[in-house]
Amino acid sequence: MKRLMKYLKDYKKESILAPLFKLLEAFFELFVPLVITSIIDKGIVMGQTDPSSGQSYILKMGFCLLTLAVVGLASSITAQFFAAKAAVGFSAKLRQALFDHIQGLDFTNIDRAGTSTLITRITSDINQVQSGVNLVLRLFLRSPIIVFGAMIMAFTIDVKSALVFVVAIPLLAAVVFGIMVWTMPLYKKVQANLDRVLGITRENLTGVRVIRAFHQEEQEEARFREGTGALAASQIFVGKISAVMNPVTYVVVNGAIVVLIYIGAIQVNVGNLTQGQVVAIINYMSQILVELVKLANLIITVTKSLACADRVAGVFEIQNGQWEKASPAASVQKDQPHPFLQFDHVSFSYAGAGAEALHDIHFQVEEGETVGIIGGTGSGKSTFTNRLKKLFGDHVTVLYYDNYYRAHDDIPFEERKKINYDHPEAFETELLLQHLAMLKEGKSIQCPVYDYTRHNRSGEVVEVMPSNIILLEGILVLADEKLRNMTDIKIFVDADADERILRRVLRDVKERGRDIENIIEQYLTTVKPMHYLYVEPTKMYADMVINSGMNDVALDLVAHKISSLLG
Repeated sequence: MKRLMKYLKDYKKESILAPLFKLLEAFFELFVPLVITSIIDKGIVMGQTDPSSGQSYILKMGFCLLTLAVVGLASSITAQFFAAKAAVGFSAKLRQALFDHIQGLDFTNIDRAGTSTLITRITSDINQVQSGVNLVLRLFLRSPIIVFGAMIMAFTIDVKSALVFVVAIPLLAAVVFGIMVWTMPLYKKVQANLDRVLGITRENLTGVRVIRAFHQEEQEEARFREGTGALAASQIFVGKISAVMNPVTYVVVNGAIVVLIYIGAIQVNVGNLTQGQVVAIINYMSQILVELVKLANLIITVTKSLACADRVAGVFEIQNGQWEKASPAASVQKDQPHPFLQFDHVSFSYAGAGAEALHDIHFQVEEGETVGIIGGTGSGKSTFTNRLKKLFGDHVTVLYYDNYYRAHDDIPFEERKKINYDHPEAFETELLLQHLAMLKEGKSIQCPVYDYTRHNRSGEVVEVMPSNIILLEGILVLADEKLRNMTDIKIFVDADADERILRRVLRDVKERGRDIENIIEQYLTTVKPMHYLYVEPTKMYADMVINSGMNDVALDLVAHKISSLLG
């Protein structure tokens, strides 16, 4: 927490004024029982002999009570204002500093920390710290002042009666803080059970189609029922313990009040105390009860805030490693032709990785190149390709590798369904190479059309005209060396396996008229094994790896590059 206090330095004035006004409110509150005592002992007694004088005195003391209430309310509102201003300003500066720090972290540290954890710390954790700062500024001094001030005021009224406070306050503190210490770890278990239920819910919402496809509804319902049952049981258990606080504290307070009334009656009978003083002592006991409960809640909140502050401070402790400086590049003359983009024997590895992710990458991209867009089934490569096509229209030519599946006119439909369409041999790559060469020479081609519902070519062809930019999309574009060499810019569209199968299921059902059982069987027997055998390894050849077909940043980068090539 000390590390974070520097973000409060711009609010020193508010941090001082807030507790001071709360102390002022506390002092006014401590005077209220004394005014009540004066009304009872003087106003009422005076009214028995002189009604007009007694009524006048009661009205004057009543106005005094109203003044104390108004001034106390003004002090409380002022304290709330300064505390809120300091807490909100502190959290705003802290959140901005944490955001800036996270933006400066490299991907290795972000992956190590976890995106979800960073989001939690910059949102709910900082909100919890803000609440803690607000409560500390408002109540951390007020509650102890009220508790010990009430006891001191009771001693000024009657020492014998005040001894009850000496016994009652430790008992109340033991009950309140004992229950607090007991329940705090239990609340952590409740939170852990809640996290589990939220995790199950999130998994089911994101994977609902896969769950239905594999008929796992009953198992998931049972798992969710088990999680919610554990959450409810832990909440009920800790709730029962917390519920003990009110009756026990009221027993202690009411017992103390009974003792105070008994001692007060004796003291009144012998003439050592007045009825008003007994009422004041009882009021002070009630004030102590209220403030101890407030202080217990404050300590619970502050404890949570300190834990959250440590989590936030832990993010600031994450620092990037030192990068080795590259050797100075050779100077390039302005009039010398040079490539648009060049990688000169570049290698890269993630921190702690056993092997290099990129090794000895060496290539250059000239203007007017072919762009290859590759990725696993359902990764979003078609989406990315279509978005580029929509941006540039007839200025780019699009070829889909799927249209070059080999024709199987001599094979029955049921047998065609069993063919492995994710193996490199399933494509007529030699025809695609010829068509690419013709397009680069400025010649039009007759592109075949594949019919997914028949698992075969339709027999129709489409004339594709040449253009300055060719977009080639397919799962195995980089698997063939000759085809790889003809693609100048290689973009691999990556996606989580669960997302890919969900997209494939939706696409094949809606667009290709296939049934769920056939999709699942095909995915498990050919698509998934071939992906890891042929598609995933080609990622190493890619110039750019993006995480979604809807990646706007990547789209803007590629669109800018294509615009520059088009002139």
